[in-house]
Amino acid sequence: MRALLATIVALGLVAWSATAARAQEDKAAARRLLSEGDQELRRADRLRDRGREERAIEGYEKALASYRAAYEAFASPKIYFPIAQVEERLGMDLEAYGHYRTVVRDAADLDDNVRAQVERRLSELETRLLLLTIAVEPEGAAVVIDGTVVGTAPLAGPVPLFPGEYSLTVTKSGFVTYESAIAGGAGEALTERVDLDRKGGTTPQVEDDDDAPIVASESPPKPRRKGELEVIVGASVTGSLVVAATVTGVLAVSKKGDFDDAATAEERSDAADSGEALALTTDLLWLAAIGAGAATAYYYFRVYRADGEEDPKNGTARVRETWLAPYAHGSGAGLAVGGRF
Repeated sequence: MRALLATIVALGLVAWSATAARAQEDKAAARRLLSEGDQELRRADRLRDRGREERAIEGYEKALASYRAAYEAFASPKIYFPIAQVEERLGMDLEAYGHYRTVVRDAADLDDNVRAQVERRLSELETRLLLLTIAVEPEGAAVVIDGTVVGTAPLAGPVPLFPGEYSLTVTKSGFVTYESAIAGGAGEALTERVDLDRKGGTTPQVEDDDDAPIVASESPPKPRRKGELEVIVGASVTGSLVVAATVTGVLAVSKKGDFDDAATAEERSDAADSGEALALTTDLLWLAAIGAGAATAYYYFRVYRADGEEDPKNGTARVRETWLAPYAHGSGAGLAVGGRF
């Protein structure tokens, strides 16, 4: 068991190194995409200053696509800041307000200067939007505005809306549906308190099970055989490592194509570094898979299969023996495995 636990710990370290390498690769991809988005944003701002609005909008859409791809590569809440800036330029005030709020709420190590910029943008947007706070009891009720589900109670914050009139619906199974009309103008902040009434006005009663049929108790479960847990865990770990090694191996090979297609020295360096890290990770994963497989085989043959089996000739416990012996001769050397099963 100690050998298997040691193997699992080693596998955990290998898996951690693979995850760390993948995270660094994702971070580098996000930085490249953010840089591309910044270039498109500056180009679009210049086009708007020259009065070329259609071309500017195309540029803003390209910048937004790059920023969104950067977030998909590395999901940092800080990336919502440039996303919200572009959304605001495209007139997507509701989306921008929500993303600015996410930056303030989730980006713990946000730079003070950036935080101040975000708070200024939130204050500006609040002068153009209607903010609706919806307090609902009980929790878990679905909140619907104009046929669109905006969340489940309790909501994280006020719902930003364009000025106008809206229908509010709050529903939950077992409760009477609440419906109301909401109207407000720019810069207003409204609060709607909703207390749902239970259908029928009574608490559901638990049915009496006195007349329920009596079911015979099941027989106690069969005890585990020795080594069964170790074999199951070992086989699962071995299979997972083989899959992980295959995936990292494929990624390592793909970096060769990225290296050949790279347009700059920096891109070639990034591709080479990533390829080397993935190749090393692949080798470590295969070594760990071999170790896990060997430990699993040991427990299967020496512990699991030997437990509880009898020799059909005399009814006594079957004796299993295995042995390992190194050998060498003029053309090579190796390890011989044998035994009695």
